[in-house]
Amino acid sequence: MNHSLSGSQQQTFETIFRHPISHNLEWKALISALRELGEVEEGPNEKLKFSRNGLKLNLHAQGKYIGVDDLMRVRHLLELSAKLPTHQETGNNAIVVVDHKGARIFSAGDLSVEPILIEPEDPSGHDQQVHNPIGDSGGKQGPTRKLFYEAIANNLSGVDQILLVGNGHGASSEVEHLVAFLKSHHHENIEERIIGLEVLDLHHLTEPELLAKVNSLFVMHLNALTNG
Repeated sequence: MNHSLSGSQQQTFETIFRHPISHNLEWKALISALRELGEVEEGPNEKLKFSRNGLKLNLHAQGKYIGVDDLMRVRHLLELSAKLPTHQETGNNAIVVVDHKGARIFSAGDLSVEPILIEPEDPSGHDQQVHNPIGDSGGKQGPTRKLFYEAIANNLSGVDQILLVGNGHGASSEVEHLVAFLKSHHHENIEERIIGLEVLDLHHLTEPELLAKVNSLFVMHLNALTNG
């Protein structure tokens, strides 16, 4: 039991984690509980931002009841924030997810921000897939692959800590190729900020599931780094 919560707030807290998931949790009750669990900043048009232990989530409190997707996002943030020391800030960190379609760069700790999408293109401007792009035969880094990796590196400039995530079933080598590129193209400052490399079966994860999973992995690596 969370002793900072009143009886009704504790009931709301338990409802957030109920299985099967609740379909009749009122926004009013949720916001009251969130105010005790973290910080709630209300904006215009029923928009609000909830933050706890450095993690952030934007919500839109439309209607009387919170929807299933928003409730799952609240649940994921509370689960992740419980693994972090109180008031710890996650900083300007990034999670890079690479698969055969391209790369997604998430802002670590913010479960609301849409990822930066980077798709490989050949020098003539045609869209490609990462695997076997034009000019990348025999495992060599051709122009398409180099442009793709360079675009990722450019978007990681100024980031404090980075978690790399590759796809499973043999495709994780794309992440290894990315690390090799960073080493060989004078991006040592970025390579030094990589705190972990993970492999997931991305095909079986929805976007909210992926976001929750990679943030959980980031918190795990961040705690290991902090406590190591």
